[in-house]
Amino acid sequence: TLRRFRHEEVLRIGVHDIEGELPLQVVGEQLTWLAEVCLTAAAGLARREVLVRAAVPPGAPVDGLAVVAMGKLGGAELSYNSDLDVIYVYDPGDLAAWGERTTPQEVFTKIAQRTISILQTPTREGIVYTIDTRLRPSGNQGPLVTSIEAFEAYHREAAELWERQALIKARVVMGPAAVRARLQRAIDGFVYGGGLDPAGVREIATMRERIAAERGTTSGINIKTDRGGLVDVEFVAQMLQLRHGATHATLRTPTTAAVLEAVAMLELLPPDDAQILCEGYAFLRRLESRLRIEHDQPVEALEDDPQVLEAVARAMGDTAAGAGDRLRQIHTHYSASIREAFDRWVAG
Repeated sequence: TLRRFRHEEVLRIGVHDIEGELPLQVVGEQLTWLAEVCLTAAAGLARREVLVRAAVPPGAPVDGLAVVAMGKLGGAELSYNSDLDVIYVYDPGDLAAWGERTTPQEVFTKIAQRTISILQTPTREGIVYTIDTRLRPSGNQGPLVTSIEAFEAYHREAAELWERQALIKARVVMGPAAVRARLQRAIDGFVYGGGLDPAGVREIATMRERIAAERGTTSGINIKTDRGGLVDVEFVAQMLQLRHGATHATLRTPTTAAVLEAVAMLELLPPDDAQILCEGYAFLRRLESRLRIEHDQPVEALEDDPQVLEAVARAMGDTAAGAGDRLRQIHTHYSASIREAFDRWVAG
């Protein structure tokens, strides 16, 4: 049922998107809401299944598991065929209520594991979503679920700048209200409480160059990781959030488009740079969306082939002769302009 529901909703959103009935931002929001509904439903199924089998005392606080959405899910800007980046955090409540036969860590780990299995195990209906938990404390070396106390301590004492940067996108989407509020306060304090000095800006620039070297393409166009791609825009926005978020509340949002609008309003960048980042980000996101609809896969690379460019340009609404050449020219313009802005404000 979850798989069929998800397929039907993606079809609905995609048809309205192709027909021009939904703005790009609304497409991202609706795909995000769909993912949250499926994630919550799967977690409810998983909890019921685990509690039937586990030796959990009747009074144990078994509803203490929260989900922190990261990446595009956290930013409410999900695209077609996106993985869901999540972190599982739990509040154990009164430890005495758990008895001696089990621990909250064991129970909540089983619930998280079963939730992931429900969502990504292939069936005749396919999968619901692929879940990525690598952004959790200590990455793949850390436990799948983390207590809220351990989560707070890790980010207070051991987290690196890239983890702080990643948490800009964090948004708590599931869990008891008190746990969600406490988690969001801890995240906001960690992200925006320390400012950003020139050494931190240089570290962000170094991380960006590492991504370009490791994941950029040598043939074709990677609209995400190539220089002048989506990552450049996001890193400029995130640098400004870390640097100015403590004093400007409008910057404290996980949504990149909203950050860029706030940057322009606050005049943190010259108007021309703010405008090119806003326009370039919207163009690249729209191009990414069309590629993913066309291939029904999480595609980020565009073949630099005249026939392919022509087909993609037509899918984006340009049906006149020479559409492929125009698409290439527009991409080259935005890519070069975005990279110049990145070099001025981050790499420089």
